[in-house]
Amino acid sequence: MIGRTIALAAAVALATPAASQNINQPLPSEFAGRWCYDSVRSGGENLPLVFVFRRARTECPHRTDKYDIGPVTITRERYENSVGRCKFLDAVPTSRGTQLWSRFYCRSKADDANPRIIDYRMWVDGGKLNMHELSRSDQPHVHQ
Repeated sequence: MIGRTIALAAAVALATPAASQNINQPLPSEFAGRWCYDSVRSGGENLPLVFVFRRARTECPHRTDKYDIGPVTITRERYENSVGRCKFLDAVPTSRGTQLWSRFYCRSKADDANPRIIDYRMWVDGGKLNMHELSRSDQPHVHQ
């Protein structure tokens, strides 16, 4: 029993540095660029929506969709759209490998005095950026 406990503790100790190495690293370059709103879809039952963006080749078309937040610009340090601007804080790769749990410190352009931290699950699939805002219960333990 003690041997198994020691082996488990050693495995956790070995795994922890690898996961923490990805914290406070710049956002991977595949997410950087200018993106145009494409669509929105359900994140699942009782889950926030998933916003889908495509790479901007020229100007983004204006849509009448109520979810269209205009063009999104992402650098390795920042995220900005027509309603706010955010500073990238950290990211943790998920077990799926192509997805990140990302944390941003955001200020609304309409209410700059009340910043908030927003967590997203982000991934690029078929050349489209997917952003799913997470509730506190969805977040990995590293963010809590």
